Amino acid sequence: MLFFKKILLLGIFICFASTLSMSAQTSSLEDYARISNKFSKETSGVIKSRIHEDVFWILDDSGNDDRIYAVKRNGNPFAGKDYKGQKIKGAKNRDWEDILVDDQGHIIIADIGNNCKCRNDLTLYVLNETLPEDEKNTVIQEIRFTYPPIETMGIRRNVNFDTEAAFYFKENIYLLTKHGWLDRKSRLYKVPVIDSSYADIELEFVEEIRIDGSVTAADYDNTNKRLAILTYTSVWVYETGEDGSLFGGKAFRKSIKADQVESITFDGNDLIIVDEKKGKMYEISISELECVDL
Repeated sequence: MLFFKKILLLGIFICFASTLSMSAQTSSLEDYARISNKFSKETSGVIKSRIHEDVFWILDDSGNDDRIYAVKRNGNPFAGKDYKGQKIKGAKNRDWEDILVDDQGHIIIADIGNNCKCRNDLTLYVLNETLPEDEKNTVIQEIRFTYPPIETMGIRRNVNFDTEAAFYFKENIYLLTKHGWLDRKSRLYKVPVIDSSYADIELEFVEEIRIDGSVTAADYDNTNKRLAILTYTSVWVYETGEDGSLFGGKAFRKSIKADQVESITFDGNDLIIVDEKKGKMYEISISELECVDL
């Protein structure tokens, strides 16, 4: 018994020591590929397909076309040099910030960016994941949502968050705010179960997490039960706890230096990260992250 206690304490010490040394271990990322700006101008979201081999779906930020694009891991368009992506009927690119897939063969476009914190049309668009070479696709469900009021010092306030990160976990869509309310924390919200095809709903607040920097993207790995969160200066991976909670297991982190990174997705034991402005693609192995004592 004493031996196992020593092993446990050693693990805790190693994790804690990693935390103390994080600031000195920032890695400058080197891109291994680039997404051509001939068809994608400003990548703000990426997700690996669960249906098609070597297909990564991406989308562009506000001011760009109402399209999603299928690219290979090497950044090349899936359907040749003249590829223009899928035009999405029923969706408007007001500020698309993330893209995700669920367990039922759907793609979800997260129109959740809100730099002005003034939007009243925040929307999640659901569509069937079709063939990558298809030129058109159609929204089958539109989820319009608001955030619940926040009470501070006895006063309830309606808060209109700026959000860039969304992911799918246990049959629900989750959103992580870019910043918290009056601090640098991020707030986790869940989309409640929806019966109607088109719905106006209020999100459910789940919890608040401490994280360094502004949260720009997230993805959940359903196979290995872990959540990746991206900020401009770090990559985090949280193992799901034995109780099924998102942040109940070990946490791992890597400090990074790169261009404006706003997209992340799992690909096996690797993380694929995409820069928004130049389409640079970066690859990080999960083994490169260090244990963090929270």
